[in-house]
Amino acid sequence: FRIKSEKEMMSVDIRSYKKIPYTRRTGCVICNTKLGSPVIKMPDFPLTEIYVRRRVKERAGLLDQEFHLCPHCGHGQIANIIEREFLYGDNLSYRFRTSESATARDSVDVFLDYFRKITGNRRFKNILEVGCNDLYILKALSSRADMLVGIDPILKDRESECDNRKILQIGDFLENV
Repeated sequence: FRIKSEKEMMSVDIRSYKKIPYTRRTGCVICNTKLGSPVIKMPDFPLTEIYVRRRVKERAGLLDQEFHLCPHCGHGQIANIIEREFLYGDNLSYRFRTSESATARDSVDVFLDYFRKITGNRRFKNILEVGCNDLYILKALSSRADMLVGIDPILKDRESECDNRKILQIGDFLENV
């Protein structure tokens, strides 16, 4: 699985992030109950992992965000959903790779330690990861399952690049699978 170099990653024009396109969620995605007031408001919430060639002096990559709990079923969800074409489209494809970020690896390693703590030595028939990025978690868990499946649009046209035969990669959006 070929990871883009830092030079390739730092090619985004920051002006593209001045106005982030999004859809506003007004109902619960689980039970369709109308959402009430947000539990948490996050004005100017930054979109992370934007790599640019020059120092940024302008405000960009920000989107007002809210977190809601459904008053009926209790499901937690954010209100403003960034358009997937913006994140994964040809012009501004999402470039973040877990294995290239020390902080992401550290965070995932904390999760993996917790996973091992609660599952002990248990083996699994299957493990599914939605939003598997560059397969960092699935590779780390490959000795714990017979079959691992990762779904992420960044894997499109790269499904055959992983050398681990136990990992099935699906390069698409979850709703298309």
